[in-house]
Amino acid sequence: MLSAFNGESTIIGEHLTAINHDEVKNEFRDIIFSQHHYQAMPSVFGMVPFVGLFIGFLLSFSSLSAQQITIKGIVLDSIKRTPVPLAEILLTTNHTGTVSDTSGRFFLQIHKRTFIQMRISHVGYQHKILNFPCCESDTSIKVFLLPKTPFLKEVVIWGDRNDTKDLSIVQIHAETLKSTRFADVGTLLRNASNVSGIRKGTAGIDPVIRGFKYAQLNVQVNGASIEGGCPNRMDPPTAHLDLNAISSIKILKGPFALKYGTNFGGVLLISRFQPHFYNHFENHIQLSMGGQTNQGGNKSGVRIFGGNKKCYYELSGNRLEYGDYQSGNGTIIAGALHRTGFAASTSIKVAKNHIMGFSTDISQGKNIDFPALSMDERLDNTRLFNFNYDAKKLAGIVNKLHLNVYQSLVHHEMDNKERPFSDTVVAVSVIDAVNTGFKFSSTFNVLKGTLDLGTDFYYITKNGQRDKYLILQPNLPVKKENLWHSAFVKNLGFYAVYSRNINAFYWTAAFRLDCNKAGSLALQKTLAGGEYRNDITGSTYYNGSFSSRITWQIDEKSAVSLSIGSGTRSPDLTERFIILLPIGMDPYDYLGNPQLKPETNNEMDLNYRINFRQAGTIKASVFYSYVTNYISAKTVSPSVIRPATPGVLGVKQFGNIPYAQLKGFELSWYSSVNKLWQMILNASYTMGTNPVTLKPVMVNGQVVDELTIYNDPLPEIPPFEMDIHFKYSFFAHKLVPKAMLRLVAAQNRVSQAFLEKTTPGFTVADAGLKYHYNSHFTIYAGIHNLFNKNYYEHLNRISVKNSTPLYEPGRIFYMNLNLSF
Repeated sequence: MLSAFNGESTIIGEHLTAINHDEVKNEFRDIIFSQHHYQAMPSVFGMVPFVGLFIGFLLSFSSLSAQQITIKGIVLDSIKRTPVPLAEILLTTNHTGTVSDTSGRFFLQIHKRTFIQMRISHVGYQHKILNFPCCESDTSIKVFLLPKTPFLKEVVIWGDRNDTKDLSIVQIHAETLKSTRFADVGTLLRNASNVSGIRKGTAGIDPVIRGFKYAQLNVQVNGASIEGGCPNRMDPPTAHLDLNAISSIKILKGPFALKYGTNFGGVLLISRFQPHFYNHFENHIQLSMGGQTNQGGNKSGVRIFGGNKKCYYELSGNRLEYGDYQSGNGTIIAGALHRTGFAASTSIKVAKNHIMGFSTDISQGKNIDFPALSMDERLDNTRLFNFNYDAKKLAGIVNKLHLNVYQSLVHHEMDNKERPFSDTVVAVSVIDAVNTGFKFSSTFNVLKGTLDLGTDFYYITKNGQRDKYLILQPNLPVKKENLWHSAFVKNLGFYAVYSRNINAFYWTAAFRLDCNKAGSLALQKTLAGGEYRNDITGSTYYNGSFSSRITWQIDEKSAVSLSIGSGTRSPDLTERFIILLPIGMDPYDYLGNPQLKPETNNEMDLNYRINFRQAGTIKASVFYSYVTNYISAKTVSPSVIRPATPGVLGVKQFGNIPYAQLKGFELSWYSSVNKLWQMILNASYTMGTNPVTLKPVMVNGQVVDELTIYNDPLPEIPPFEMDIHFKYSFFAHKLVPKAMLRLVAAQNRVSQAFLEKTTPGFTVADAGLKYHYNSHFTIYAGIHNLFNKNYYEHLNRISVKNSTPLYEPGRIFYMNLNLSF
């Protein structure tokens, strides 16, 4: 009889799809029983026919009424004696199985048999095979797994996986990145719960999280920041990255994660593949190829990596080539996209638990269409350099040290040569943006918890000029205009984060202080009626932010967390120094305000999660944000300044309003994982309100007056949305068809002050298929917009050519091929 341990176990509904078994070595340790000691025996499985074990099969297909017994267990780290969550437990005799929960525990029901063979595996541990005779009654066991290496590879998860101690985190992992047809990170992010994107062209879709956008979000790539040069954000940070070179994307909603830098509305953490050290020298290669109809697109990538115990290297390259596409009704939308990229990195284990790494990323975009803007991107050269040093398990109370130094350089060129009005004036803009920064942090084990202390710094500079060539008057000199006139912003920050477990509670408190300084040469613009000039451009702000989160693990099934935070950010360079360009969603020239005040997001989040063994997992979040000094834009009288762009209604200058409010919810349900089929349902909604503002009064297309209105909705807030995902596994998970249904409501809450238009609701269906032949060969195929729906998102901008919204692509057939050796 095997010894029992106290406590019930619960299967946590996390969705695991692709665990790499090829690197799991046949090394076994003893399994500990109280009365008998059985040696874990190796067994030859050959090529494991699974990409991943989807946490449980139906436990009884037989109509026989054979007696069942229950096996309860716990999986522990053999060195730290800590629980191992998401370990796969497979009964090889009948191929039923499950996965360990966040406490390392698992639960299986089986028919009585004379002999049991069990396989326990995890991506970060050496697998174990147990052979033991079956008992007459319920059995409890402990299993100890030996870690493979201190530095683990990524875990691939289908759907959103939330960290146990932080229920508000959303993660997108490698499996999704490999299978998607999308070529742009911003497009992919629109599939996450309560995450949208502002579309102005095929690429460069700007993420919107809970109604926060642009500089209200903090986007990082392996700890570094990329600053684009385009005033119209053709090149947001997410536009410079290739999906094949990314291992995961983590979305942290709200102003709570202060250790990642200034945090106002949320953080996007984009991670490259992490270094992996091998016992012996190894080389590996991964190839990816993809193509699709409609947009006539194809993409390809290669990743070569390897090393030994002391050194790790990685080389990667990618290429994207896409053309125009058809909407559901056959309308041709300009969508050309040409991008190539190269990345190289190396990591050296300079001493035990000390790793030094250097990486460089180079990407180039050419001839990228932006039909909702007055210009297209002609060239974008981006270089990112990153140096990291990590030290762990140091002496005394110091647990680890981290140093990151980076620099991003963006060279951006755009022109209007494909626009109708280029027959009179050809405008060519060239902009350079440089972001240099560092972060140093240390972690201490003090006061029965963990204390993170750190400092970070960034220095952004922008210079840019637009040259206007008068085609009908070639003898006149070229007109030159400054887009960025030696503009800069510096930010030095200090932070402290304390975390502690107290029984069933996990508490985190954070504080941050930032010193922000910005300036520019004089803002000046030559206008038809004179010249605009502003010599007072400098400003310095000291901003304080704080947050606190407490998570209560109510029992093994449920947890609740409450977060409160106040995140302050200073205005970015666009809000401070833009000079009369139509960069907003409404037809106005926008003017920067060098004396703009910082805005503060005071937010409260409540998150709840409960797991049912048979009914699945429910996760719910509600949030409320009260933003003081909210940065918006106000019209400026023509007597003060007139617009510089033909066809706009007037000039708006960035300014602060006393406050604005945002609130909403996210709701998710995951089916039980111990089934061959799996389903996910997500629903989300956000609404924002400006208490008092001015509405323009239009007569014959001209603004003749302004009226005061109350409780005007904030602009560019997405409508209510719900999506349903379903998939089923055949042939031992080799063949996995899936379907997705997306239902989006009409958006009738629109801003009158920004002349925002309502948008109709729509329903879109997708179908996909994954075939995993073995660990070396996987095919993903599918149909996007299965029923060829003609639709557009609420945040899609208006086409300059025909003044209609940018419609999404119609039906697309696509296929991705992934090879790994």
